[in-house]
Amino acid sequence: MLSPRAIKKFRARPSRDFSRWKSISVNELQRRADKLPYAPPNWKQLSHLQRVCFVIGARMRRFAFWNDTGTGKTFLSISLMQYFMMTGDSKHNLVLVPNKTNKWEWAEEGFDKHAAKMKYVVLHGSSARKLQQIIDNPDAQAFVETYAGFTRMCCDLKKVKRKGKKAQNKLVPNRTRVKKLAAFFDGVYADESTYLSNKSALPYRLLNQLSKTAKTFFCLSATPFGRDVTMVWAQMFLVDRGDTLGETLGLFRGAYFDEKVNYWGGYEYKLKPNAKNMIAERLNHGSITYPADESDLPRLNRKSFHTSLGETADAYYERAKAQLKASHGNYQEMKNAFLRMRQISSGFVGYRDDETGDKAKFVFPANPKLELLESLVTRIPEHYKFIIYHEFNYSAGVICAMLKRMGIKHVAINGMVKDTQKPLTQFKKKSNDVRALVLANSAGGYGLNLQVARYGIYYESPVSVIMRKQTEKRFDRQYSMHSHVFLWDCIVRGTADESILAFHKEGKSLWKAILGRGVDTIFAR
Repeated sequence: MLSPRAIKKFRARPSRDFSRWKSISVNELQRRADKLPYAPPNWKQLSHLQRVCFVIGARMRRFAFWNDTGTGKTFLSISLMQYFMMTGDSKHNLVLVPNKTNKWEWAEEGFDKHAAKMKYVVLHGSSARKLQQIIDNPDAQAFVETYAGFTRMCCDLKKVKRKGKKAQNKLVPNRTRVKKLAAFFDGVYADESTYLSNKSALPYRLLNQLSKTAKTFFCLSATPFGRDVTMVWAQMFLVDRGDTLGETLGLFRGAYFDEKVNYWGGYEYKLKPNAKNMIAERLNHGSITYPADESDLPRLNRKSFHTSLGETADAYYERAKAQLKASHGNYQEMKNAFLRMRQISSGFVGYRDDETGDKAKFVFPANPKLELLESLVTRIPEHYKFIIYHEFNYSAGVICAMLKRMGIKHVAINGMVKDTQKPLTQFKKKSNDVRALVLANSAGGYGLNLQVARYGIYYESPVSVIMRKQTEKRFDRQYSMHSHVFLWDCIVRGTADESILAFHKEGKSLWKAILGRGVDTIFAR
């Protein structure tokens, strides 16, 4: 137990309030930017929100941005990297992301789009190969890797004996390697930093070593914690070594929680009355929060997220595309080939068994599109509801299985669901904990009012332009509960996904284009 004196001393610490920066004028913000030793890169391209965060980050060097999804944390981070390369504070930056798909998103939608002259490396392959890529690129300013990949890079797999149990393979940190990486990376950007919220887990322990020596360290997340407020302590400790929320988790708990021994002999912690407000005020010392409603985003924020086919699926896709070419205008053959192309981009292909005549499916060993969808779902704050649109019944099954594994309560409406009113009522209830609606395009095109949802994700878009507009309007409509809504597309590069979305933007019929202009011009890869 901590002494009341230690807790009192912690609570009496002087505190900054960066939330006040959100109300400063444009002229005052410009004045503060002009005082920086170097002119901020990309200043004209940054939104007001990003400019506020940039000036804070440039002055503090270590900070947490709890900005809502879609507010431009990637561009903000790249601008800060460029600035600190100018000041000499960071020569090599490490960008950590949750999933493989996020790595390429940083590459294509981040560096390629906003910093074409900046040299970056997306680490890939085995751990040994990734380490060699770092050695071979000493002049690269940024290296992008997943939390899991970085953990494996820093560790050796060893047999570890446990008392009374068989020896098991376990990742054990390689101290020499960790020290070398900590010496190499002087800037760290932890995207979706909740992956570092467990102080006992390897990712946190490894990043803790980098945090000790890094000159710049930033945490980025729209949802730094869920129901467990203690998740934010570890992230803030990595940023400022305890300046905001205390040097130990015990001090943080002692200040804001009541402790008691539970039935099993362990400890339980319950937030003290008004502790949430006190924690929020204290967080303003080392972080800033920008909900989308406080940003200068358009009301409907559209974005496409990309991934690539696996090797096996790519070979199947080429065969299906060849069949489409060989159909010579036969509508049914073209339709069947196009259907298979769409299925392949979603991780499977349907066929009819020649012997039994039954319908069957071949499922590819990897489904990059589903992995992409999972990474998008993790970005959605848990107090918001969302819709996932799909075309195929098989996709509904894998999406629901994914949501179940993630612990997200959901309902589905499609051609296989007879009673649609019950799941619809469950989803629309504000007080209900059903967060997700898995909705077939054919079932969601007309008549549904789903203004309760703030996010709409197209796992598979309808081909019809009319159906696309109708499904969008299920949640992007008058009397929405939200001032800003988000519309995201999951796109597999070089597939029909891209062609469908392109023709939707033009408001033209994809089928007419295929029949009139030929396959090659529509599905060129």
